[in-house]
Amino acid sequence: MPRYSSQEVSSFLFGEPPSEAGKRLEDLKKTLPKPERASENAELHERARELASELSEKTTVRARECGFPETYDIKPPELPPGLTEAHLAAIREALAPNGAGFAERVLPTAADLGGLANLNSGYVKTMFPETQRPEDTANGLTSFRPSWFDATYVASMRQELNALGGSLVLLDTAIKPKYKDGSQHYGTPEGNDPAQDPLLPLFREALAMPEKPTPNRFNHSRDELQNKLIPLAKEKIKAELASRGLPEVDFEVILAPAILDNQEMTFNQPLSSTTNTWEWTNTPKLDSNNTDTGRFLTAGRSERGGAGYLYGLDRSSWVGYLGARLAVVFKKLDTDTAA
Repeated sequence: MPRYSSQEVSSFLFGEPPSEAGKRLEDLKKTLPKPERASENAELHERARELASELSEKTTVRARECGFPETYDIKPPELPPGLTEAHLAAIREALAPNGAGFAERVLPTAADLGGLANLNSGYVKTMFPETQRPEDTANGLTSFRPSWFDATYVASMRQELNALGGSLVLLDTAIKPKYKDGSQHYGTPEGNDPAQDPLLPLFREALAMPEKPTPNRFNHSRDELQNKLIPLAKEKIKAELASRGLPEVDFEVILAPAILDNQEMTFNQPLSSTTNTWEWTNTPKLDSNNTDTGRFLTAGRSERGGAGYLYGLDRSSWVGYLGARLAVVFKKLDTDTAA
């Protein structure tokens, strides 16, 4: 760094006509990184606290309604350094026209939910009830665990939360539609209007093929989504952040975790629990030895449990009833978990 005389520094500090050295100081100031917009970051931290508080309250209220004593105190998620509201806005608009179709959610830790130790966990009995509750039916929610739901499903969700829990998430919140010969679209229960799905352009750009030039969200294997859709979403996000001059932050694009899918249907989108399509999740299916089976959990099928439905399906499977939703997770991830 160049040395400056006391006269040159004085001239720079007190506004006298700058010397060449003073001009160099001005140039140096322009190259220094701008401080993080503290107000935006503080606003996002407050939003994260509100989301955690809301989820705690909703989960505790449901536990009481189901006759269980647990009280939940979900901790606010840790935010990656530098993450601001401006980043969230840019990511929304990178993935959907006008940034539509996403909402902030909290992905809790397993400890926040009482540990998720086994089928007798209060949280599991609250959110995956053994039978359909009349009160849920009256509220338009379908939620009961299928007959094959065992401890391996709880362990699968617990393992994922051990890696990803304590994160802020931008979740794709489009309503899951009823099945209609595979041509149905997210956005409404009837699934008739492609314009109601904000992410349809992204899915079509990623998954179009000569024999299927206008695909929808359905009939894609888990591997196809992982290898085509998710890399395109990441690419678009990075390009949008760069175009706005926003610094890079830690994020990952995944399919929605199974436990977040369940929470979303239970607390925010009960209509999705009443439609007979289902969707891929990010959650690997474990066996009784906690070994990855190569399958992934699918969620949401109304006649088999709705919000409580989970089933492990081979990752290469493709089904006309089977769709997908995205989640952008703001936490440094283990790449093996997201793969």
